[in-house]
Order: sequence, then C-alpha cells, then structure tokens
Amino acid sequence: MGYRLALVDFDGTLVDSMPFWLSLPAETLAEAGLPMPPELDARSRRIPLWEIARYLAREYPQLTRTGPLEEQWYARMREHYLHRIPLRPGAEAFLDVLRRAGVRVWILSATSRPLLDTAVEHFGLAGRVERLLSEEEVGSKRTEEPYRRCMALAGTGPAETLLAEDSAPNLLQARSLGLGTVAVRDASMLARQEELRAAAGVYLPDFRDLSALEAYLQRGREEK
Repeated sequence: MGYRLALVDFDGTLVDSMPFWLSLPAETLAEAGLPMPPELDARSRRIPLWEIARYLAREYPQLTRTGPLEEQWYARMREHYLHRIPLRPGAEAFLDVLRRAGVRVWILSATSRPLLDTAVEHFGLAGRVERLLSEEEVGSKRTEEPYRRCMALAGTGPAETLLAEDSAPNLLQARSLGLGTVAVRDASMLARQEELRAAAGVYLPDFRDLSALEAYLQRGREEK
C-alpha cells in the first residue's frame, strides 16, 4: 500500500523563514538597548521560540510593556511572511510529488495556527495541502503526541505515514515510532546536518532533484 499520509513541516522546510525566526530575540534586545545573554543564540536553536520568549520576559520585564513577546513576534513574522520570506524553490513540486504518489499532505508546524493560515494562503500552497495543524493543537513535535494524534485523525499507521522536516530531533522522534522520514536541508541548521542525515530515510539537500524522494515513495509501495 505504501505511504498514505505525509506530515510536512513549514518553516525551514517549505519556506526560508528560519533566519527571520532565529533573529527575533537578538533584534528585540538590540531595539530595546539591552544586552544579549551569551548563551541565547545557541539556546534559540535547541528549544522552542516560545520558551525563549518566556525566558526573556523574565529577564527583561520591560520587553512586555506593549504585550506578550510571543504576540509581538508573531506580528513581526506576519509582515516577514507577507513581504520578505521566500518560498523555497521547488516547494510546490515537492508537494506535487507526494500528491501524485497518492499521499495525503498535511502541514504540521510549530507556528501558531493563525499565522500559519496566513502564510500558507500567501504562498499559494492551500490547494496543495489537505490540512494544517500546529503544535498548539496537537503537541510538541519533539514528543510522540502529535504523530500519534495525526495518525489517529487520518486513520493511518506508522508504516503508512511519513514526516518531512528540517529538524533532526523531530525526525528521530518520528522514526522511533516507525514513521518514514524525509530530511530537508536548511542552511540555518547546518550544525546538525550529520544528525539530520542519520535520521533520514531519504535526505534532500534541496528540491531541485526529487528523484530520490520518488524512489523512496516507490520503495514504500513495494515493501508494504
């Protein structure tokens, strides 16, 4: 039968947005004239952004005078999505390969649902995607919860489900459950590329050549 459901990450996988997300803490501190904690840049690549926002709010309460940092950052990112962030070349073709193989495509993102809805519509991907889900709805992708919940919603098992991601920890979590794994290189996360390759059923350096993905999907059909 092969794969029937693909859970596809959004930021860093389909759109080149990670530099914008990762720069938010430093930009916020610089604009407020506040010092950058020496460990902050490294931490921002390991833990969810909302944890960074809460950490900064505790360290610098003055940053929240105009509202929670998460809300300030989401408003800023909305402008970035609409005016500055590019769709990764070949992203539509990547989604089309999955759909032609009979795979249902759901986006599973750490981004908040209202912001995700806006971005997906802006990039013209809504017609290529069956469903959008955010971590706030189904749980952190670094745990088993969202993958189990998505499979239950779709009526698929692990051998029929794959995760496409630029995050090695998320791919490793999915692989531990028996899901297929498609690793997508993100230039903002180069420090973890070897770990990403190790977690991958198939590794895509970009979307220019999708033959490896097509072969991976074909093997899935033949083996199941």
